[in-house]
Amino acid sequence: MTAYWYRETLNFGDLLTPVVLRNHGFTPTHAYPPRAQLASTGSILEHLPETFGGVILGSGFIDAQSHRRFPRASILALRGSHTRERIEGHGPHIPLGDPGLYAARLLGARHDPCCALGIIPHHSNLDAPAFRAIAKRAPGDVRIISPVAQPADVFARLRECEMIVSASLHGLILADALGIPSVWSATSSLLGGEFKFHDYATAVGRRIDWAPAELTGDESFADLRALASCAPADEVEACQQGLAKAFDRFAMQARAH
Repeated sequence: MTAYWYRETLNFGDLLTPVVLRNHGFTPTHAYPPRAQLASTGSILEHLPETFGGVILGSGFIDAQSHRRFPRASILALRGSHTRERIEGHGPHIPLGDPGLYAARLLGARHDPCCALGIIPHHSNLDAPAFRAIAKRAPGDVRIISPVAQPADVFARLRECEMIVSASLHGLILADALGIPSVWSATSSLLGGEFKFHDYATAVGRRIDWAPAELTGDESFADLRALASCAPADEVEACQQGLAKAFDRFAMQARAH
């Protein structure tokens, strides 16, 4: 099975596509567009030519100014409504949801917490001073979770936390999938700004005023709990069910050919 995922920079979120494919019995092989049969997790739609003839399943744009048509592609799901609005020629019936929500279901369930706080930096700023300061004050209660680890390792550490602070979108997505309260931490100079976060939020019913927190490192656990929130569980469940059906449909089509 050939699939495209971004691999120029190591980031666990981009590696969720092969996780899902393996769980559906495929051996994923990375391929660049236009040779890939599937484009899935991540802000990768700008990477696809408009002549792309494979399947798009849960992908999104990274920039609010982007627009595409994809007349030859089979679009089974998109990350959020902001992405859907920017693809011409396709109606509002396309299901929404980031495949990270579905991948989390495949990776396991939430464990009893053994850590008060898990912090996931963005891969572009692994040594964020604010995160180091929070962890230094309570080293036994805080774990820094590397976003450049394998998805199963990130998930295993994240699911044992009572609360998550994340500058990584997929850190927030996995937290939502597990029902763990999370704080979206602001990251400066992020490619595309906040677009991908708000795009994802439209799929899971997060409040329209969901916004990143500018953390200084002086925040207490009580301060962070006041900032933390979860996506509505019923909305997350609906996305997971829709994505499961979309991946099942894709697997049936792929095996038929």
